[in-house]
Amino acid sequence: MKTDKQQFIIHITINLSLILLFVGITILQINKQNSSSYIGFVTGGVGVAIINIIRNTKIYKDKNYKSKTQIEANDERNILINTKATSIT
Repeated sequence: MKTDKQQFIIHITINLSLILLFVGITILQINKQNSSSYIGFVTGGVGVAIINIIRNTKIYKDKNYKSKTQIEANDERNILINTKATSIT
């Protein structure tokens, strides 16, 4: 099993690569006429990646928050709800 620090670095790396990908898409599409939809898509993706970086940093630094999120993720009710929602879709 990977340590907390390794998982933190992996999450940060994935999110930073997503930001670079979105920025690259924007640069490629900037000369085309339909660039507004791409810019909106990229802005949303970058926003989500930045929020994930902030959340992962908070989880890494605060042990109480980490244990709380692990309990919520492993809660039987949440697992049952997620299973039912997945089966419906």
